[in-house]
Amino acid sequence: MFIELRSGDERPHVDLRRGALIPRLVSTGPQHATVAVTAGGALLLAGDEVRIEIRVDPGCTLRLEDVGGTVAYGGDARSHWSADISLAADATLVWDALPFVLADDARVDRDTTVRLASGAVACLRETLVFGRTGEEGGSIVASTAASIEGRPLFHESLELDGYDPQIGVLGAHRVMDSALCLGRRHDEAPVPALQLDEPGTIVRALGDQTHLATVESTWRDWTLAARHD
Repeated sequence: MFIELRSGDERPHVDLRRGALIPRLVSTGPQHATVAVTAGGALLLAGDEVRIEIRVDPGCTLRLEDVGGTVAYGGDARSHWSADISLAADATLVWDALPFVLADDARVDRDTTVRLASGAVACLRETLVFGRTGEEGGSIVASTAASIEGRPLFHESLELDGYDPQIGVLGAHRVMDSALCLGRRHDEAPVPALQLDEPGTIVRALGDQTHLATVESTWRDWTLAARHD
């Protein structure tokens, strides 16, 4: 899937190309657009590869909304999910992703790369759920690498396994909900919050159910300014 938001005289130009995921334009306004993302079929099956590219022009705001969550199914082969995001100067991306569920025996590599120019901000929501009802859940290697003006901003690699929970990471919990604001610091964020050396704040919640392990209130506050409704 490829999404590019380019500035225009009155309204921006939106280039959408489908892949395993299908982007659909919901609305546009002065230098902003909202795009809904839905799966083109069952995702993720064992061995699937999903590639996402996102480009946003200077001063533009792109909001992505998931239509449905993703279930990674078990199988003999690993699945791969990668997102490559580039935001030009003063651009904004708000990606309101729904839960990513790892069914039993699922094995997933998930990579997110974010490149920010001066003044750019990326707000990313990510909820990992280990197992459907009655399951332990599969495993995932979730890596995030973000930079700002070519300087390292945030680099993390999490190796998580529903069958082998790690003390100090997931522990006995099966849900990890994360809100990442890259390029802007939120000093008012609730404790515990990870404040990055460069502008950026990360908040997480752990729990046994998605409605209990939630960063929804923080996410709503962070993204309110990016809404153009």
